[in-house]
Amino acid sequence: MKLEAFNGSPVMSSDIEKKEALPYARTPENEEYGHKGELSVEETKEVIREIISDRAAPGDTPRGDFQVLMGDFIDYTDDGELIVKYPVKEWQCNGLDVMQGGVMGYIADATFGPLGYAIFSRTPAVTIDMTTNFLRGVNITVAYLIAKTRVLTKGRNIAHMECKLYNPEGKLVMHATANMMKISK
Repeated sequence: MKLEAFNGSPVMSSDIEKKEALPYARTPENEEYGHKGELSVEETKEVIREIISDRAAPGDTPRGDFQVLMGDFIDYTDDGELIVKYPVKEWQCNGLDVMQGGVMGYIADATFGPLGYAIFSRTPAVTIDMTTNFLRGVNITVAYLIAKTRVLTKGRNIAHMECKLYNPEGKLVMHATANMMKISK
Protein backbone atom coordinates (compact mmCIF):
# COMPACT_ATOMS: atom_id res chain seq x y z
CA MET A 1 0.00 0.00 0.00
CA LYS A 2 1.40 3.36 -1.02
CA LEU A 3 1.06 6.18 1.53
CA GLU A 4 0.57 9.75 0.39
CA ALA A 5 0.67 13.02 2.30
CA PHE A 6 -2.25 15.45 2.05
CA ASN A 7 -0.44 17.26 -0.76
CA GLY A 8 -0.15 14.01 -2.75
CA SER A 9 3.60 13.51 -2.31
CA PRO A 10 4.75 9.99 -1.35
CA VAL A 11 5.53 9.26 2.30
CA MET A 12 8.53 7.09 3.09
CA SER A 13 8.53 4.83 6.15
CA SER A 14 11.63 6.70 7.36
CA ASP A 15 9.49 9.88 7.44
CA ILE A 16 7.05 8.42 9.97
CA GLU A 17 8.00 9.32 13.52
CA LYS A 18 8.02 6.30 15.80
CA LYS A 19 6.72 7.00 19.29
CA GLU A 20 7.28 4.96 22.40
CA ALA A 21 4.26 3.35 24.03
CA LEU A 22 2.84 5.25 26.97
CA PRO A 23 3.59 3.57 30.32
CA TYR A 24 -0.08 2.67 30.87
CA ALA A 25 -0.63 1.26 27.38
CA ARG A 26 -0.98 -2.51 27.06
CA THR A 27 1.98 -3.83 25.15
CA PRO A 28 3.37 -7.36 24.81
CA GLU A 29 5.81 -6.53 27.62
CA ASN A 30 3.13 -5.46 30.12
CA GLU A 31 0.23 -7.64 29.00
CA GLU A 32 -0.38 -8.82 32.56
CA TYR A 33 -3.09 -7.14 34.58
CA GLY A 34 -1.87 -5.13 37.49
CA HIS A 35 -2.26 -2.08 39.66
CA LYS A 36 -2.75 0.90 37.34
CA GLY A 37 -3.27 3.71 39.80
CA GLU A 38 -1.19 6.80 40.33
CA LEU A 39 -1.25 6.11 44.08
CA SER A 40 0.60 3.15 45.59
CA VAL A 41 -1.29 -0.09 46.21
CA GLU A 42 -1.47 0.71 49.93
CA GLU A 43 -2.71 4.27 49.32
CA THR A 44 -5.30 2.95 46.86
CA LYS A 45 -6.44 0.38 49.41
CA GLU A 46 -6.85 3.10 52.05
CA VAL A 47 -8.84 5.40 49.72
CA ILE A 48 -11.20 2.56 48.79
CA ARG A 49 -11.55 1.46 52.42
CA GLU A 50 -12.51 5.05 53.40
CA ILE A 51 -15.22 5.24 50.73
CA ILE A 52 -16.70 1.82 51.40
CA SER A 53 -16.53 2.07 55.19
CA ASP A 54 -18.24 5.49 55.39
CA ARG A 55 -21.61 4.40 56.79
CA ALA A 56 -24.52 6.55 57.89
CA ALA A 57 -25.37 6.55 61.57
CA PRO A 58 -28.41 4.44 62.51
CA GLY A 59 -31.56 6.36 61.57
CA ASP A 60 -29.74 8.66 59.12
CA THR A 61 -30.35 8.56 55.38
CA PRO A 62 -27.66 6.56 53.54
CA ARG A 63 -25.32 8.87 51.64
CA GLY A 64 -23.94 6.55 48.99
CA ASP A 65 -24.19 3.36 47.02
CA PHE A 66 -22.19 1.27 49.48
CA GLN A 67 -24.47 2.30 52.30
CA VAL A 68 -27.56 1.33 50.31
CA LEU A 69 -26.06 -1.95 49.11
CA MET A 70 -24.20 -2.63 52.39
CA GLY A 71 -20.99 -3.59 50.59
CA ASP A 72 -18.04 -4.67 52.71
CA PHE A 73 -14.47 -4.03 51.60
CA ILE A 74 -12.55 -7.30 51.45
CA ASP A 75 -9.28 -6.40 49.72
CA TYR A 76 -7.44 -4.46 47.06
CA THR A 77 -4.75 -6.83 45.82
CA ASP A 78 -1.24 -6.10 44.61
CA ASP A 79 -2.34 -7.03 41.10
CA GLY A 80 -5.01 -4.31 41.15
CA GLU A 81 -8.19 -6.24 41.97
CA LEU A 82 -10.82 -4.69 44.25
CA ILE A 83 -12.85 -7.32 46.11
CA VAL A 84 -16.13 -6.35 47.81
CA LYS A 85 -18.77 -8.55 49.46
CA TYR A 86 -22.46 -7.62 49.03
CA PRO A 87 -25.32 -9.26 50.95
CA VAL A 88 -28.37 -10.34 48.94
CA LYS A 89 -31.47 -8.61 50.38
CA GLU A 90 -35.18 -9.20 49.80
CA TRP A 91 -35.72 -5.71 48.31
CA GLN A 92 -33.23 -6.58 45.53
CA CYS A 93 -35.32 -9.51 44.28
CA ASN A 94 -38.32 -9.69 41.95
CA GLY A 95 -41.60 -11.60 42.47
CA LEU A 96 -39.82 -14.86 41.57
CA ASP A 97 -37.36 -14.33 44.45
CA VAL A 98 -34.49 -13.80 42.00
CA MET A 99 -32.20 -10.77 42.18
CA GLN A 100 -33.08 -8.11 39.62
CA GLY A 101 -30.48 -7.73 36.87
CA GLY A 102 -30.51 -3.99 37.44
CA VAL A 103 -29.37 -4.52 41.02
CA MET A 104 -26.44 -6.61 39.79
CA GLY A 105 -25.57 -3.78 37.40
CA TYR A 106 -25.93 -1.32 40.28
CA ILE A 107 -23.48 -3.41 42.32
CA ALA A 108 -20.95 -3.37 39.48
CA ASP A 109 -21.33 0.38 38.97
CA ALA A 110 -21.09 1.04 42.71
CA THR A 111 -17.81 -0.88 42.72
CA PHE A 112 -16.41 0.84 39.63
CA GLY A 113 -16.84 4.26 41.27
CA PRO A 114 -14.45 3.94 44.23
CA LEU A 115 -11.87 2.17 42.07
CA GLY A 116 -12.06 5.00 39.53
CA TYR A 117 -11.74 7.58 42.30
CA ALA A 118 -8.67 5.82 43.66
CA ILE A 119 -6.83 5.20 40.39
CA PHE A 120 -7.31 8.82 39.33
CA SER A 121 -5.63 10.01 42.58
CA ARG A 122 -8.75 10.95 44.56
CA THR A 123 -10.44 12.56 41.57
CA PRO A 124 -14.08 11.56 40.95
CA ALA A 125 -14.84 9.52 37.85
CA VAL A 126 -18.23 8.83 36.28
CA THR A 127 -19.48 5.88 34.26
CA ILE A 128 -19.84 6.82 30.60
CA ASP A 129 -21.02 3.39 29.45
CA MET A 130 -21.50 -0.07 30.89
CA THR A 131 -22.23 -3.47 29.39
CA THR A 132 -23.58 -6.31 31.52
CA ASN A 133 -23.85 -10.01 30.81
CA PHE A 134 -26.08 -12.00 33.15
CA LEU A 135 -24.84 -15.58 33.32
CA ARG A 136 -26.73 -17.17 36.22
CA GLY A 137 -29.69 -16.29 38.41
CA VAL A 138 -29.23 -15.29 42.05
CA ASN A 139 -31.98 -16.69 44.28
CA ILE A 140 -33.04 -14.87 47.45
CA THR A 141 -31.58 -17.78 49.45
CA VAL A 142 -28.06 -16.79 48.34
CA ALA A 143 -26.42 -15.04 51.28
CA TYR A 144 -24.01 -12.76 49.40
CA LEU A 145 -22.18 -11.98 46.17
CA ILE A 146 -18.49 -11.23 45.74
CA ALA A 147 -17.55 -8.46 43.29
CA LYS A 148 -14.06 -8.67 41.80
CA THR A 149 -13.26 -5.50 39.91
CA ARG A 150 -10.14 -4.42 38.05
CA VAL A 151 -8.88 -1.81 35.64
CA LEU A 152 -8.14 -3.28 32.22
CA THR A 153 -6.65 -0.15 30.66
CA LYS A 154 -6.18 3.40 31.91
CA GLY A 155 -5.52 6.59 30.03
CA ARG A 156 -5.15 10.12 31.30
CA ASN A 157 -8.93 10.65 31.61
CA ILE A 158 -10.63 7.32 30.86
CA ALA A 159 -10.28 3.88 32.42
CA HIS A 160 -11.79 0.67 31.05
CA MET A 161 -12.80 -1.68 33.88
CA GLU A 162 -14.43 -5.04 34.42
CA CYS A 163 -16.45 -6.42 37.31
CA LYS A 164 -17.25 -10.07 37.88
CA LEU A 165 -19.90 -11.09 40.41
CA TYR A 166 -19.59 -14.52 42.00
CA ASN A 167 -22.00 -16.46 44.23
CA PRO A 168 -20.72 -18.10 47.46
CA GLU A 169 -19.89 -21.28 45.52
CA GLY A 170 -17.52 -19.27 43.33
CA LYS A 171 -19.72 -19.46 40.22
CA LEU A 172 -19.74 -16.42 37.94
CA VAL A 173 -23.23 -14.86 37.88
CA MET A 174 -22.55 -11.59 36.02
CA HIS A 175 -19.78 -9.94 34.04
CA ALA A 176 -19.75 -6.19 33.37
CA THR A 177 -17.38 -3.82 31.64
CA ALA A 178 -17.47 -0.05 31.86
CA ASN A 179 -15.59 3.05 30.85
CA MET A 180 -15.06 5.59 33.60
CA MET A 181 -14.18 9.20 32.83
CA LYS A 182 -12.27 11.37 35.27
CA ILE A 183 -14.11 14.59 36.09
CA SER A 184 -11.81 17.57 35.56
CA LYS A 185 -11.37 19.84 38.53
